Amino acid sequence: MKKTALYPYEHSSNPYIGMIKTAIESNGYEVVPMKSLFGSHSLAKEVQVITLNWFDAVPDYPLPKLLPYLVRNIARIYYFKAKHIKIIHTFHNMLPHDTKHPVLSSYIIKFMCNHADRVAVLCDYSKTALKLYMTDEDIAQKVRVVYHPTYDGIYPTQEVNIPELSNDSNKMHVLFVGNIRPYKNIEMILKIAEDYKEKNVEFTIAGKPISEEYATQIRKLGVKAGNVNLIPRFIKDEEMTSLYQWADIVFLPLSEKSSLNSGSAMLSITFKKTLVATLVGTLMDFPQDSMFTYRYDNEEEHYQAASVAFERAFQTWQSNHSNLRDMGEQLYLYAQKKFSLPEVAKRYGLIYSELEN
Repeated sequence: MKKTALYPYEHSSNPYIGMIKTAIESNGYEVVPMKSLFGSHSLAKEVQVITLNWFDAVPDYPLPKLLPYLVRNIARIYYFKAKHIKIIHTFHNMLPHDTKHPVLSSYIIKFMCNHADRVAVLCDYSKTALKLYMTDEDIAQKVRVVYHPTYDGIYPTQEVNIPELSNDSNKMHVLFVGNIRPYKNIEMILKIAEDYKEKNVEFTIAGKPISEEYATQIRKLGVKAGNVNLIPRFIKDEEMTSLYQWADIVFLPLSEKSSLNSGSAMLSITFKKTLVATLVGTLMDFPQDSMFTYRYDNEEEHYQAASVAFERAFQTWQSNHSNLRDMGEQLYLYAQKKFSLPEVAKRYGLIYSELEN
C-alpha cells in the first residue's frame, strides 16, 4: 500500500482532520504522521505526497519563541522539497483568526502557496481570495477545489437531556454552538437578542469561552437581553444532536475579514438547519434562497445587515413555523450531492493522481 503523510495527523477538538484522513485512505493510501518522516529516511523515500493543514498559522507567541517556530516550519518545507515530496497546502482562511501578526501571517500564506505543488481549497470563492497571494497563472495551475465535507456519521444521533434548554415550542429557537471567541461576534448575537426580547424568540449560545473574563462579559450581556440560554462549557459530542434538534435556525455572524470557510456552517447544514450568517465562501456554494445571508464593510454595517437578515428569518418563521425546517432540509439534500465525504474523497484522489504521475 502506498504511503502518504498528513499534518496534523489528528485533532482532539476538530473532526475535520479525521474526515480528511478517511478521504485519503479511501483512495488506497496508508496515512502517516508528518513527524514520522523526520525519524526515518526510508519512510521519507516512500512518501511521495504530504497534505498540510494550518501549516500557515502564525501563533500569538512572543517574538523570541515565534521566530524559531516559523524558521523550523519553513525549513521543513525545504526538507520536503529536497526529498522530492510533493506538497498539498490547504488554504483554510484569509488570515488566521484573532492573529496579532497580520503582516507576517500574509507572508507565510504567500510562502506556502508559492512552494506548494497543489493548493487545496474548500470553496469556489477561494480562487478569488487567493489572488492576494498568487498570480492568475499559478491559481489555474495549482489550485484544486476539494470542498469541506459534511459531518454525516460523526456525532451520536441519540438525543440527551440538556437542562439549560427550554421547551417552549411557541418561540423561534436560535442557536450558536462552538468555542466562544471574539472573532465569532457573539456580542452581535446578544445585541440582536436584546432587540427581540419582547418577541417570541429565544437564543442559546453553547460553547467554551476563550477565557473566564470573556465568559463574564458574555454572561452580563445575556442577562441584559433576558432571552438567552448561555451554556458556557465544552459541548460533548453526545449533546450535539440535542442542541441542533432544539434549534429552528443557526446564527453565525462571522468575521468577513478573516473567515473564508466555516465548519460550523457545514455542521449546521449536516443537521438540516438553515442559517442567518455572513456570506462566507462555504455558503456561497449553496442556494441562497434556502438561507439568510448578508455582506458588510464595517462593524456598524455588520449590525445593520445582520439585523435585516435576522428579521427576514423571523418573518419567515412567523408565517409558518415549518418554513425554516423545510429550508434546512433543502440545504442538506444539496450538500449530499456535492459535499459528502465520498465526493470529497474523489477530489483528493484526483489531486494525488496528478502529483504522482
